[in-house]
Amino acid sequence: MNKLLVLSLFIFLLVASAALAYYADIAVTVDETGLVTIEGITDHPQLLVKDSPDFTSKKGKYWLLNISPSGTFSDLAYDINLPKGSVVNYLKLPTFGHIEEHDGISISGASQNTGMVAIIQYQIIRERSRNLFWWWFIPLLILLGIAGFFTKSYLKKRSASRIDFSRYVPRQKKILKLLVKHGGEITQAKLERLTGLPKSSLSRNIDSLVRKEVIEKFNKGMSNTIRLRKQ
Repeated sequence: MNKLLVLSLFIFLLVASAALAYYADIAVTVDETGLVTIEGITDHPQLLVKDSPDFTSKKGKYWLLNISPSGTFSDLAYDINLPKGSVVNYLKLPTFGHIEEHDGISISGASQNTGMVAIIQYQIIRERSRNLFWWWFIPLLILLGIAGFFTKSYLKKRSASRIDFSRYVPRQKKILKLLVKHGGEITQAKLERLTGLPKSSLSRNIDSLVRKEVIEKFNKGMSNTIRLRKQ
């Protein structure tokens, strides 16, 4: 009887913790003054803000971005965009998937059943000084790139398609792999059957992929059809 009671309690706590887990598929944008805007899809009450000063602080020439909301995320995907001229000195992230530089630095990743602790120390350097700074910072970027790209799972996925699967949570990866397997186009009803995902969860992840311009959704006959966009 005692063993049955302990097992029942364990199952209850497991179900309760799963019910309390959040999800997030967000894009974080930091401007030159430290104001943070978070957009995307999430049910976490501390996220989705506009021009908020609550996530950054500055000491001397160094900025610190700290996004560490409470709770666990069953599915987490993020893109963090730092302002033009940014140079990263320190990173602490749930997982690291990809880093690239355009007008600023963009860092992205995805994880499952983890908390979100995103701490980045950076500084904004003028163009001339920044060019000199890159001479020693380039090796760090290379190491980070190797850590993100050259893993066993990534090599297997890349052989299947040209999609960078490291940017997506597991459910979105499953959707994209099925699209690749079916020639880049499949009905939403068939996706629901093949993935086994609840209809609401499938719709939410499809909407996230549409927003990221990886796929497109349109009506075809009596059903929605999902199609990969040209990479």
